[in-house]
Amino acid sequence: MSRARTRRRLLSSVALAVVAGLTGCSTHRQSDTAPNGTSLTDSTAKERALAAEAEYLRSELAGARCLDSWGTSATAVRKNATVTNRTADGVRVAVVHPYWSTESWTEPASNRSHKTHTDGGSHAHYLVTPATVERVDGDSLAPC
Repeated sequence: MSRARTRRRLLSSVALAVVAGLTGCSTHRQSDTAPNGTSLTDSTAKERALAAEAEYLRSELAGARCLDSWGTSATAVRKNATVTNRTADGVRVAVVHPYWSTESWTEPASNRSHKTHTDGGSHAHYLVTPATVERVDGDSLAPC
């Protein structure tokens, strides 16, 4: 066999091995299924945790009689959710959720009116299962 032919055959074999290896890498995906066999994806767990934190904020802010207005839209802080762990108990998610509020008040000595606007972000941890979303810990709001 000639040297050129041997070299071509060797290069073809190497190229074929590289292509086969790269093809396997491009189709491999990390499993998004919990160890206990549930099919709760990271994105679903994050969405549910953010929705639960928004509901927590609405409940806390709506009960604050001192506030003129409030909301859970982004102002100075962006919504963020990160899966921190997967266990047999469920998916643990850390969230940051924005909120804002305004409060009017009158200074007693001078009888001058003031308005305070607050922008913030709550930080909390959730345990998400296919059936439940539990706020494990996090910031507590006390606007008044």
